[in-house]
Amino acid sequence: MENKILINLLKNYKENKVKLKIKLKELKNKRIQLKKLEVDTTVSGINYDSEGIHTKNAITDKTGNSIAKTDDRRIKLEEDITKLEEEVINIRKDIEIVEDRLEILTYKEKELLIARYIEECSYTDIGNRIYYQIYKETRSADAIKRIIQKALKKIEKI
Repeated sequence: MENKILINLLKNYKENKVKLKIKLKELKNKRIQLKKLEVDTTVSGINYDSEGIHTKNAITDKTGNSIAKTDDRRIKLEEDITKLEEEVINIRKDIEIVEDRLEILTYKEKELLIARYIEECSYTDIGNRIYYQIYKETRSADAIKRIIQKALKKIEKI
């Protein structure tokens, strides 16, 4: 995988996880709405008061109108569900790419890579704060940059 694409996926990792949660909730709500969608059958289909010649070629009874509206809503909900399912699949794919590739790294490499691209810390900050938390010693920005570049090359090969 290309370096730029991989860095972009890392930078969007947090955002993608939140998007996934939101899309899954939307999908759940749409499915619930689809299940609750019912035709109102309490209305009689025959209206004897207005029988006669109809000037328009349209459904004029309440039951027919209700069925037509329900069908339109059902079709729209099914389209929305299909679209949301596709979005969820794409977002999950991006998240899984990042998670799978991070698994091959050592703990140190993973933490430094996450700090740099997901948490968006500077090399100096990583050397002074993150690396110190792990090993109780600091590293220069150049040393941190080399470690991160080696980790990127390592996950690029997969």
